[in-house]
Amino acid sequence: MTHARPLCRNVKLGDSLKFPYVVRILDFNVSGEDKRAYEWALSIFGRKVDPLLRMRVVDEKTQYGIFRGNLEEAARHWPNLMKMKGIDLQRMVIKHLITVDHAAAKDMKGVVQERATMIWQMQHNGYDSGVFTMRHTETFMGDMNLWKTGYSEEGQRQQTQLEDLKKKYVAKIALHDQNLVKTAMKKEIERFTSMDPDIKLHILGQAYETRFERLEF
Repeated sequence: MTHARPLCRNVKLGDSLKFPYVVRILDFNVSGEDKRAYEWALSIFGRKVDPLLRMRVVDEKTQYGIFRGNLEEAARHWPNLMKMKGIDLQRMVIKHLITVDHAAAKDMKGVVQERATMIWQMQHNGYDSGVFTMRHTETFMGDMNLWKTGYSEEGQRQQTQLEDLKKKYVAKIALHDQNLVKTAMKKEIERFTSMDPDIKLHILGQAYETRFERLEF
């Protein structure tokens, strides 16, 4: 008597869900170049007159206000929609993707929602979600069982890792070949690095202490 062998096949992502670039996962080691770029960025952070690096930061409260205002305008005749009663958000998003003929619509239609539980999840850190997202994008390859971000559990060690990644991400963005003002930024970094150490330390200290006041909301 022979037994049928179970069929095994590797599940592969559809082309529309594949990242088009080769991902090189960053380590947590901060190089001298990373540190210099980060210190320069911190020194000018939020400076309204700087022509190279302008940023507009919208806090969560403001974001929600914009979102709610748009939703109220769109759903003013449908109170249940405004209250999200009986609304399956996943189905609505998929329906929209199908309507606009998005390449990911077919793949998304078969996705089952699952809330992941990760040992590095944060309970008390509510301001580094962007760094977590970038790291997740770099390291997740489609298999939860093999997912390794390198993060420690929430605590001082994880906070150090986050601070190191901030420095590395700033450097990678500022000095990337696709950055149209890369050359100008490199000159500014070199100029700041060559300053008297005491003056530079004073500028960094003042920049850190006043970073929120100097942001343009």
